[in-house]
Amino acid sequence: MFDNFITAIAPFGYGLILLAGASLAGWVNFSNKYIVGVAVVGFGILFIVNHIYKQLKQDK
Repeated sequence: MFDNFITAIAPFGYGLILLAGASLAGWVNFSNKYIVGVAVVGFGILFIVNHIYKQLKQDK
């Protein structure tokens, strides 16, 4: 179930992380950088948890 959830939202998360990087570079501007920042940090934490989950699942 967790794998399906991550697979479904991963493209959005990666795209948001790329847009946040472009924002830091000054290529794009967001009207609410706080919301984008919180979302990027949330996706980053989610991807780290997913990586740990896969490592633990692989060790079994």
